[in-house]
Amino acid sequence: MNDEEFRRTFGGYQGQQQGYGGYGQGSYANPLNDFKTKYKESCEVLGIPEDTNIYEVKTAYRKMAKKYHPDINKDPGATEMFQKINEAYEFLSEENINRYKQMNKN
Repeated sequence: MNDEEFRRTFGGYQGQQQGYGGYGQGSYANPLNDFKTKYKESCEVLGIPEDTNIYEVKTAYRKMAKKYHPDINKDPGATEMFQKINEAYEFLSEENINRYKQMNKN
């Protein structure tokens, strides 16, 4: 197969190889920073301090869930807030609370 036949067969891909061109050029997300950010945001949603414990999380969750439950609160933003409250509650497990405290012991 000569060059001309090659170009017709493979559509002119010759010379378009990029190798590793795209690697390392994007931004790197640090999982520890992501965890800390999510933890802080979850505490803010539930209105509790960052040095919280599982009992404060449960109490705040019940209070906020009752306030923003879509069956009780007819405000258009209540459903979205209720979803954020549930997400924050699920994230703030006892394991994640202990992990956050261990990370900030220094």
